[in-house]
Amino acid sequence: AETLKYFYLLFSPVDLLPLDSIVINTEAHIFPRFQLVRGLTTGWKRKPRDKEGKVIKTEKKALEGGGKQKEISEEQKTVKEEQKKKDEGTASKGVA
Repeated sequence: AETLKYFYLLFSPVDLLPLDSIVINTEAHIFPRFQLVRGLTTGWKRKPRDKEGKVIKTEKKALEGGGKQKEISEEQKTVKEEQKKKDEGTASKGVA
């Protein structure tokens, strides 16, 4: 069926399908092409990279209430651990 669709599209009149407003997938199905609207996002984010372009390993951590996950880079994790140690040291000195 898809071969026949492509054959038809090859030899059909040029104005049969407006190619600036449709997309044809690999199985010759025709889909409308949507215009991007401000405010709509995919939710996809690039992974953080170092200066050499290598992906910085991250650890996924569940957030409270909602079950979504937050990625924490190794650098952020180190900073949090140092802050925790500092806070523990301050708390032990201040307790009398």
